[in-house]
Amino acid sequence: MHSIISLGLLALMTACTDGSVSWDMSPDETPTDTGCQESTWYRDLDEDGYGDADNSMLACDAPDGYVGNALDCDDTSFAINPGANEVCNGLDDDCDNEVDDGNAWYLDHDADGYGDSAFFYEDGCDGSTYLVANPDDCDDTNADVNPAAEEVCDEVDNDCDGQIDIDATDASIWHIDADGDGQGSEESMESCDQPSGYVASSGDCNDHDPDVYEGATEVCDEVDNDCDGDVDEGAELTFYADADEDGYGNPDATTEACTAPDGYIEDATDCNDSSADAFPGATEVCDGIDNDCDGEVDADATDASTWFADADEDGYGNCLEDTDACESTVACEQPDGYVDTTGDCDDTDASVNPDATEVCDGVDNDCDGSIDPSSATDAGTWYYDGDADNYGDEDVSIVQCDQPSGYVDNTGDCDDSDGEVNPDATEVCDGLDNDCDEDIDPDTSADASLWYPDVDEDSYGDEDGTASTSCEAPSGYVSDSSDCNDLNEDVNPGATEVCNEVDDDCDGDVDEDVELTFYADADEDGYGDETTTIEACTAPDGYVANDNDCDDDEGTTNPDADEYCDSVDNDCDGDIDPDDSLDASEWYFDLDEDGYGDESDSTVACDQPSGYVATDTDCDDENADVNPGESENSYALCTDELDNDCDEDIDADDVECYTDVDLDGQTPLAGDCDNEDATVYDGATETCDDDVDQDCDGEDDVCEVVDTGDTGDTGSYSSLIEIGWVDLTNSSITNGAMVDVYKFNVSASSDGDVSTNQFQLSLDWTDTDSDSDLELESVMFYQDGSDVTSSVSITDEDGNDVTDTDGLLEDDETLIVTWDPEGEISAAETVTFIIRVTPSGFDTGDSVSLFLGEGDWESADEMVPESDLDSETWAY
Repeated sequence: MHSIISLGLLALMTACTDGSVSWDMSPDETPTDTGCQESTWYRDLDEDGYGDADNSMLACDAPDGYVGNALDCDDTSFAINPGANEVCNGLDDDCDNEVDDGNAWYLDHDADGYGDSAFFYEDGCDGSTYLVANPDDCDDTNADVNPAAEEVCDEVDNDCDGQIDIDATDASIWHIDADGDGQGSEESMESCDQPSGYVASSGDCNDHDPDVYEGATEVCDEVDNDCDGDVDEGAELTFYADADEDGYGNPDATTEACTAPDGYIEDATDCNDSSADAFPGATEVCDGIDNDCDGEVDADATDASTWFADADEDGYGNCLEDTDACESTVACEQPDGYVDTTGDCDDTDASVNPDATEVCDGVDNDCDGSIDPSSATDAGTWYYDGDADNYGDEDVSIVQCDQPSGYVDNTGDCDDSDGEVNPDATEVCDGLDNDCDEDIDPDTSADASLWYPDVDEDSYGDEDGTASTSCEAPSGYVSDSSDCNDLNEDVNPGATEVCNEVDDDCDGDVDEDVELTFYADADEDGYGDETTTIEACTAPDGYVANDNDCDDDEGTTNPDADEYCDSVDNDCDGDIDPDDSLDASEWYFDLDEDGYGDESDSTVACDQPSGYVATDTDCDDENADVNPGESENSYALCTDELDNDCDEDIDADDVECYTDVDLDGQTPLAGDCDNEDATVYDGATETCDDDVDQDCDGEDDVCEVVDTGDTGDTGSYSSLIEIGWVDLTNSSITNGAMVDVYKFNVSASSDGDVSTNQFQLSLDWTDTDSDSDLELESVMFYQDGSDVTSSVSITDEDGNDVTDTDGLLEDDETLIVTWDPEGEISAAETVTFIIRVTPSGFDTGDSVSLFLGEGDWESADEMVPESDLDSETWAY
């Protein structure tokens, strides 16, 4: 703190020093004039107004590059000094011996040292040079705008003081012009723009009188009209003494006054004011006096003077230097054609003489030996025209008779470097004073735009509003004039038409193409029917805005309804009775298909899925013989180490295993393989072909199809080349499955046609339970290497054609199969013929005998007995 006070005093001391007086600051002494006392000045290398304490010098006055303070902590950086703002940059910007010590940090987009208060950085200084501690920047996109900037005339608040162009450094000085004479008084103000009632020039010594200003004509009125400090100077009238009272004044005796004093008159033509007889108009006599005051003494008098010939009658004789060579005469009075003066250099031209006015005409008018000098009365003032636009620069001129190259006779060019700028130019909107009237881009500019008021600020102007013409858009005006309602920002040609009974887009149509579609809601459930619609801005009664109802006759069916297992799409999602229906059942996977499911593997659905059941009590879903419906009722089941009935008791632990349920005297553990059938137990008699293991030996005595070997006679109808009967086994015949039972070959004895062949088929059937049949599936053939084709027809024993029926061959039924080959066959070829049947209802104990023979029958009456046919018998 002490050092700061000392520096302040030093600065004060320096400010009070005028070069000859210094201050001795000892407490007990008063200042005395001791001459120049040197002060300490500090080097300001970075020119920021703050000096380097380590670089100083003594001097009476501040040397260039030095200042009176030593407060700069880094004299190599203009941005670092006590007046700087702290910036988040790892430096002590404001020289307070603390680095980045701002309490709050703000983003400095334009890097001018002042931050934007709208961008407060909550995380503190993180080393970013775009963070500063000062938030006073009013435009953080422009580095030339901040509180330290100079205010200039640019319509911008440069120094962020809330005022635009106030106290601008380049503001003009304007003088008040109270009397409107175009010249102001010394009273002035500074402003960027010319204030009303002010002008740029001063010097008016009476700003209440429009006839008084610098340059005004001084008149005799006891007023300093031209403001030069003198009153009526050069404006008083000259009056001449008339001593001889002859009415002619003496030009050599004058007085200046506004009105004639006594003894003075306005005339100044008296050539002798001591003689009342000498005055202009008096009779000239040769008396040595210019009686008539015509400038000639004794003209035509007895003592007349010499007169010179004046041929051009311009008052000058034709004599120059040698008067002897002149034509002259002597007389008191001037002879005609003579004058008393010489010097005429061209006595043939009255406009040429020593008293003539020199003009620009290629002639020495005043006989001074110089032709058309710059002093010629009509010599022109020529102004330099640097841009060749026929308007000159009034500050660069020359006076002469002939126009110099590059000069013109007029001024007014306010920019002689631009040929497009002159008083005759057209003012356009380009930021220039094109016509040199000191008015830049006025509203009268040739290309000024027409602007329309935009009251609702929607960027569309009111075509009926009062338009304004200017180069730039006035505040609240736009170039567009298509707004049909300038009091509503939502109504303009760029707006979207909405359904509101208003022409929103200003196209002349109201609500066109924007009416909404509403859907009938017959069941009043809030959801509409997509097939019944109406167009309107608002929903009519009975209509809604959505079309999501899939059944508008049922109020409980809509997208918001709950789904139930009722074969109806309750919630209109396109899915009927989905798995998430509220009353859906849980189904359990039944892997072993025993009718009992696995409780650990389930699904939820309205309908029972394939492979699933409603119960979940199967304790082993990989074994169909294990489930709650089974029982531990046989020796095998009571010794298999399985919980067959899922009661959590295995084998001997299950009471069934040692209970004789069927009262056949044997329990399952004792060997009974069916504890529910008293005819089944270990040691019982086996009944063959009943699908029951009565003796519990694990086998049923007859359980496969076997060929009995019982073959009928071979009669005259057995001329087939046999391949043989098919040997059927249990694995090769299944109810409902087609099977080949007989194959044979047909051949020709020689090359040629194959004749028609017929076969007789009949069946003897032993059906133990009267539910069996044997269906003739087809009679077919195939061939090897021949061109033979054929057709087959079937006739029953009554002669009926049954070819297209189901071909069922029942017990004791006989069919005639006719094979009709077409085409040729060689002797080396054979055709294989196949009998194919499909058994149905084959049970244990059933047997069948099939009879086959070849013949040539005209009718069913010619059928032969079965004993004459080949046959084969099978049993099951």
